[in-house]
Amino acid sequence: MTQSYFEHIQPIRYEGPDTANPLAYRYYDSKRVVLGKTMEQQLRPAVCYWHTFAWAGADVFGAGTFDRPWHAPGDPLERAKQKLKNAFEFFDKLGVPFFTFHDRDVAPEGATLKESHDLLDRILEPMQAEMERTEIGLLWGTANLFSHPRYLAGAATNPDPEVFAYAAAQVRKVLDATHKLGGENYVLWGGREGYETLLNTDLKREVDQLGRFLALVAEHKAKIGFKGTLLIEPMQYTEAEMDAFERFSVRELGLLRTLRASFMLWVIGLNHTPKPGEAYISDLGVAADCRGEGIGRLLIESAEAWARRRQRERLTLWVAESNEGARALYEKTGFTTVRTRRSLLTRLFFGIAQWQFMEKRLAEPPV
Repeated sequence: MTQSYFEHIQPIRYEGPDTANPLAYRYYDSKRVVLGKTMEQQLRPAVCYWHTFAWAGADVFGAGTFDRPWHAPGDPLERAKQKLKNAFEFFDKLGVPFFTFHDRDVAPEGATLKESHDLLDRILEPMQAEMERTEIGLLWGTANLFSHPRYLAGAATNPDPEVFAYAAAQVRKVLDATHKLGGENYVLWGGREGYETLLNTDLKREVDQLGRFLALVAEHKAKIGFKGTLLIEPMQYTEAEMDAFERFSVRELGLLRTLRASFMLWVIGLNHTPKPGEAYISDLGVAADCRGEGIGRLLIESAEAWARRRQRERLTLWVAESNEGARALYEKTGFTTVRTRRSLLTRLFFGIAQWQFMEKRLAEPPV
């Protein structure tokens, strides 16, 4: 059996939008400079170890369907090393600058916590060697606090103090590993947090436990001198669900108010999924020393032209109510305010409490 799963794949290169090569970049040119930075620096693409190499292709109806050598029976640590070698060949051939991982993606779980820690330690050395060989960095590390049955009722919010302690020890170990590998961020994903049903839960206790857990993570970050950012990754929410999340995490919890210096949220709260016929401008910015030269108007005109070519009926965006210059520009170019919303999270993190959702009609919707 060959050691390389990708030996017949050539490195993926930029070949332009007209290429017929299915294994080439059409639009991503890593060295192209855009707004003063290369595309690689702007986008910072990363491959997630979990989705790409740990998942076996299973679903709720059946077993895994991916025929990959590191999924075959055998010594778990040797299989992990084989997976590591192939993973870095994949990262390197894609030409990405970063990768990400959960602890259980890269090293098997042992029979005890100590054994799991030892297995992770034994994979860190070859991982560090591969990172040095390929010059690929770690964008973030995280602990898998969801796959094992012990986390059925949560990790930080679990009613069993032994599970809480196990989760805390697991996060500490992976935060140490992320620091050792020079990781740029550490992620906490709460997909399992919360008890199974409201019939046996105590929300105040859950919140208190989560607060203690995150405080411990922030303390350990400071203790070991980790300079990266701690990221809390909530699930994707609708606007109504995000309002509920904000009330939970800010008004009732008060947690982010005390920990905001240590944590950042991946999803701040202005999630917007464009509807049919809508073109949504997620971000628009002009460097401070280039403002007042009509660049903002040109960017909007370019976005509008893009939308019209695709027969979109309206152009939309969110803007901070306090950003008077931007609002004035949008109004001059034909945008009107459709609705407003308050965001407790952006008020705490950025001092922006009120947002306006603006729209420019490009065509009347079909009858």
